[in-house]
Formats: sequence, C-alpha cells, structure tokens
Amino acid sequence: MYTDRPCLPQIRRRFSAQNEKVIELFEQTQSSTHKLQRNRGGFVWTLNAEEFCEAFYTWAEACQTELPTDDENQKQWRKEFADHWSFIALAIHKSCLLYRLIYAREPLRTEMCPVHKGKWSGCVWEKLECGCQFGSNVTGWLRKD
Repeated sequence: MYTDRPCLPQIRRRFSAQNEKVIELFEQTQSSTHKLQRNRGGFVWTLNAEEFCEAFYTWAEACQTELPTDDENQKQWRKEFADHWSFIALAIHKSCLLYRLIYAREPLRTEMCPVHKGKWSGCVWEKLECGCQFGSNVTGWLRKD
C-alpha cells in the first residue's frame, strides 16, 4: 500500500513518541513513493535498496564507535564486532549474488551450472553457452527462466 499526505494523520496516531523524528523526516520528503507496512503494532515505510544499505553501514559504524561511557565489556564487544564487520563488509562488496538479489531482483538460482558447478568463475565478456552468466560474471548457477 502506498501512502500520500492525506493519510499521514491516521498513521501518525499509530507511531510512538520515539518515532516522531521518523514522521518529521517523512513529512519533509513529502514523498508518495514510500511503501507502508504494518510492523509490530504500527506502521513503518520500507526503504529502497540504497537507503537500506546506507542505514546498514551507519549502524555498523555506530556499533564500532567507542564511547567515553563504555566499560571494558562494551569495548571488547566493539572490537570483536569490528573484526567481524571487516570480513562481512568485504564479502558484501564482492558479492555478485547479493547484487543480483537486491538490485536485479533476481530469485536465488538453485540449479548448478554443469560446467562451472556452482563456483563463481570470474568475468568473461563474451556470452557463454552454459547460461550461468550475469552480465560478465560467470556465477556458476543457471538462471530461472
């Protein structure tokens, strides 16, 4: 369901006080393209892929930022998070699969390519006969057509 400005007062009543900034941001954008969804007793709008990614990276950065009020346990948790995050962030940046799922809205490929046997095999600029390419990426998995 998409919303427009006239229904905002009805939605406003469903938000708690802690979400007032979210409502203000929504009012500032005056956008009718955000999709509203029921979530935990209220309504929230979904983010597009770029907005979600920005929020996700902001969250990860905040988790790693040491605060003057952190005790030793919290400092250790932040250090461990940062160690794991560097691995996860690299995997996210390198993932052709994640790109296909989010931006290309492609369903998960479940049939293994008989030639590349489920292994990403680099980039090839010419079209391969096996059918497991996504652009120049040789994914190792056949498309669902």
